[in-house]
Amino acid sequence: MAEISLQIRQSLELQTILQTTTDEVQKLLQCDRVLLYKFDPDWSGEVVVETFIDPQWSILGQVVHDPCFETCWLQPYQENQVKTIADVNTANLTPCHAEFLAGFQVKANLVVPILCTSKLWGLLICHNCIAPREWQTQEIEGLQQIAVHVGIAIHQASLLAELQQEKAKLEAVMATRTEQLEQTNLDLLIEVRERSKLETIVSESEKFLRQVLNSIFTFVGVLTCEGILIEANQPPLDIAGITRADVIGKHFADTYWWEYSPEAQAKIRAAIKHFTRIFH
Repeated sequence: MAEISLQIRQSLELQTILQTTTDEVQKLLQCDRVLLYKFDPDWSGEVVVETFIDPQWSILGQVVHDPCFETCWLQPYQENQVKTIADVNTANLTPCHAEFLAGFQVKANLVVPILCTSKLWGLLICHNCIAPREWQTQEIEGLQQIAVHVGIAIHQASLLAELQQEKAKLEAVMATRTEQLEQTNLDLLIEVRERSKLETIVSESEKFLRQVLNSIFTFVGVLTCEGILIEANQPPLDIAGITRADVIGKHFADTYWWEYSPEAQAKIRAAIKHFTRIFH
């Protein structure tokens, strides 16, 4: 029994756990058919795995409906009680129940509940289909021990499945966010490249404009509304023997060209004020 329990606990994949259970129990008890029956929420259910010695006894996947079934019959199983029938023909069964078992070629059966976190998950069922069988106490107790380990393994497999689902969801979210981040980075890169191109164009335009201005010997300057000189072409400066620092940042009337005449400076100031009022 300990070896079987160990084999059951070695896997965290539910289908492997269930199949290992029926395979090993059939080898141990040498019965004709071993199956695991899983309950649905409405207490119907189906055979989810089986092991048999003759394919004619296969009932895998069948939704087993007992017409004699009553909900109260679940109570002993929910209380972890075992049910044994040594001989269907001589057992004190209702005709309906006897007919139901005969329909599955059952001569004797041993039914052990499987509890998962104290809730009835399903049944571990052993059938003799050829002849009746007296189930031994050692066999019953051993099967109960196995059912306990199966319940634990089912719970662990369920937790793992939930964890894998959550991991898959998280990975999907991370993949989406990564894709969004990559797209944002791509958009930003495109924006940076476009801005760099624009800055290059502006720089080239300024360079070209300065070249044009510097080819003109007549003074060309840019003033603020207050009359402050902020730009000037180079040739007039060279001719006057002055630098940009001598004139840039000064009021135009105070620059080198008008220092000779306070009257001219006054006229320039007045003219600047006049045009400022017009354009504002």
